[in-house]
Amino acid sequence: MYLWLCALLDQQLEEQPIPEVSDDEVRVRVEVIGLNPVDYKMLGIPLVPNPQVPGVDCSGIVDAVGANVSYATIKIEEEERMI
Repeated sequence: MYLWLCALLDQQLEEQPIPEVSDDEVRVRVEVIGLNPVDYKMLGIPLVPNPQVPGVDCSGIVDAVGANVSYATIKIEEEERMI
């Protein structure tokens, strides 16, 4: 997987291993991100550590589900699309 790191005057693409999923987590394979004002405003705030990973809004497909994860009474299945 790739991680897009952004700082105020710099950005880089960094390869990272795909994280394992614990029993209480869901992993989403992100297909689309939306950059909005929150993302670019965060780059200029001194108290927020840089670099950051932009893309507060995203959409993708669930590719791993922990054993304890459910939504109400409906089990979240792998390959389910998430927004």
